[in-house]
Amino acid sequence: GTIFERLVIRNGLASGNPPDNRGGGMYNSSSSPTISNCTFASNSANNGGGGGMHNSDDSSPTLTDCTFTSNSADYAGGMSNSSSSPTLTGCTFTGNSADNAGGMYNYSSSPTLTNCRFEGNTSNLQGGGMYNSASNPTLSDCTFEGNTSNYQGGGMENSSSSPTLTNCTFTSNSAYYHAGGMLNYASSPTLADCTFASNSADYGGGMENYGGSPELADCTFTNNSADVLGGGMYNDGGSPTLTNCRFEGNSADYGGGMYNSSSNSIPTLANCTFTDNSANVNGGGMYNQFSSPTLTDCTFEGNSAGSDGGGMSNWGNSTSPELINCEFTNNSASSGGGMYNTSSSPNLADCTLCSNTPDQISGVPYKDLGGNCVTASCDDCDLPSDPCSTDLDQNGLTDGGDLGAFFIYWGDCPVGDCPADFNDDEVVDGIDLGILFSAWGPCQ
Repeated sequence: GTIFERLVIRNGLASGNPPDNRGGGMYNSSSSPTISNCTFASNSANNGGGGGMHNSDDSSPTLTDCTFTSNSADYAGGMSNSSSSPTLTGCTFTGNSADNAGGMYNYSSSPTLTNCRFEGNTSNLQGGGMYNSASNPTLSDCTFEGNTSNYQGGGMENSSSSPTLTNCTFTSNSAYYHAGGMLNYASSPTLADCTFASNSADYGGGMENYGGSPELADCTFTNNSADVLGGGMYNDGGSPTLTNCRFEGNSADYGGGMYNSSSNSIPTLANCTFTDNSANVNGGGMYNQFSSPTLTDCTFEGNSAGSDGGGMSNWGNSTSPELINCEFTNNSASSGGGMYNTSSSPNLADCTLCSNTPDQISGVPYKDLGGNCVTASCDDCDLPSDPCSTDLDQNGLTDGGDLGAFFIYWGDCPVGDCPADFNDDEVVDGIDLGILFSAWGPCQ
């Protein structure tokens, strides 16, 4: 195959009728050259695609340590791929521009990118760094920083696509309207160990999901901002699944950490944390409007809202989020420091809401499915370290026999001498009685 090494391809121009208007610097059709340490600079395809390079018709070029800089096109300032699968390692796309896809455009393509960088690329409409349409690219250890779009998808936009991203970073990307970091339109990307930091837009500072079912594991959203909805993430008809994800320091008018809109938006979250996010109006940690997400083992701490719902705000008759074993502490708002419900009734099971300011839950009452602790002091929610310490007669059950034994110890008693002092505060009282009833039944 053809090999290109250490070349500088500069000031190329693709013009005329298709396909002559594609690939200002290089055009590969059914071709798979090997290209290393080459630079594509200031090339253009102003009436077509791929200012720096265009690959089509099952082309699979291999690029290593190449740079695409200051290239421009109608679409895909740096590189366009149509029905092609190039492999890029250690490549950089910087300062490229286009109406769509400033850095790279993929259509019906599956490129593989490792340790590549997209920085300072711009688009007038979609995908400042990268735009994927009906494509499934694979990205590992890639960085998107400082890319911009005058409309949507500052870092990356996916349309009917399912990219896979591992250990990728989206930092300081911006879009005027939707999705500073990543926009997923009817798309279901898979992300693992990815970071979204300091991205900004009107809607979805870090990420916006409009339809589709993205899957995120061990991802972090920090210091992203939205002028209107969803500082960290905005879901409008999208139903992402998030596992072990962290939202910290994000901000918006509504839904500082996350905003979920419409009955078709049903996110599923497990083991996620929302910390120090803020909303100018409602829903510091999360805002749900006509949306019913499911949260398991999630934590909301230190979030704030200027009006309602420091930790979470729920609005709308069809809004019924389900929370299992979740914790809300030290959140604050004018009303509903922990949670505020407007015409909505979330389902809570084994949840803790305490030490929120000025109150724990306000508005419409929640549906108590049991095992919840909603109280001003978190000391009142301390559970026994031994899940069977309430089984005083040691028959494998917390039952009436234990209740009878419990009252023998009622009153003051020193720690260590009182098996019924479940929270170790040197007194057997109503708090301990509540702990006993919360453990009622077989020992777990």
